[in-house]
Amino acid sequence: MQALPGKVSETRPRSTGLPVLPRGPREQVNDADMAPASGAGEPALNMDHGVFMKLERDLRAGVLEKFIAAFNKDCLSASQVMSDAASAQNWSDYHRAAHTLGSNAAMLGALGLAQACRAAESSFKSGDEAELASSAPTLRGLIRPSQDQIERWLAIARPPGA
Repeated sequence: MQALPGKVSETRPRSTGLPVLPRGPREQVNDADMAPASGAGEPALNMDHGVFMKLERDLRAGVLEKFIAAFNKDCLSASQVMSDAASAQNWSDYHRAAHTLGSNAAMLGALGLAQACRAAESSFKSGDEAELASSAPTLRGLIRPSQDQIERWLAIARPPGA
């Protein structure tokens, strides 16, 4: 523990870089609850629970839920835009949707999805349409599992009716 400046009786934990797990009655959380579900042959979700928990601590009740609802709506929209754009090989629209989705995903701890979006942006900027076309299904395949994991975290952090 490290003493806070000017406060003898208050301490705060030294940063370890590890995710901070919920306290109190929420300590019933186990590793399986934190780990994203991923099947054989699926790309790694690379979810960061620590990023999510920082938002959970910093946002007042109701705000995180609204943020996640907006993210879910944006995921649905981005997935449709990217699907249509990939089919039409309209990489400019695909790039815009991936850019927005990637930023939002990173803010909630969906780092694998954010990374896939950044890779799509990089391929677009370099003009590598073949890479965009081949990676499009993988990127879109990360959307639903990322949303599901964020919803699981929310249910653990802020159980309905609690």
